[in-house]
Amino acid sequence: MVRSLPHYNPGKWKQHVIEILKPALEAKLEQNEHLKASLLATDNRLIGKASPSDTLFGIELSLSNPATG
Repeated sequence: MVRSLPHYNPGKWKQHVIEILKPALEAKLEQNEHLKASLLATDNRLIGKASPSDTLFGIELSLSNPATG
């Protein structure tokens, strides 16, 4: 986990996370047509990363939580 690295700085990470992750995620979707099609199939629906421990990108709920429906 990134947060367990000895020199991890959460403020610096939050400052640069989008510029780091956006190209990586775009490349991932360009390389995997199935994932890209699944994401595009969500159309205008609101989606979220169901992760109780990810406070940056997650919705802080697990998949087993009824609210993740």
